[in-house]
Amino acid sequence: MSSVQRHREALQRRTQGDWAEREYVELISGSLKRLADFLNAFDMSVKGRMSNLNEKLTGLERKVTYLEAKVGLEDPDEVDEAHEEPGTESV
Repeated sequence: MSSVQRHREALQRRTQGDWAEREYVELISGSLKRLADFLNAFDMSVKGRMSNLNEKLTGLERKVTYLEAKVGLEDPDEVDEAHEEPGTESV
């Protein structure tokens, strides 16, 4: 085998290896892009759901405050302190 032929085969092996490596990098890059797209979509979905839950919770808190005021309830912490035995502390 001549040195020119060995050189040509070595170049072909390097070229094939380079293409295989590029395909692998492309596969990893595509997978990372899909993962980032999924995480961004998930983030937006969760933010929307959390916002909706926050609105519902705020509404419920307002209703509870209204009902407490309507029936004349005190602050729950004050009620607990009023029912404690003398000489004991709440933790």
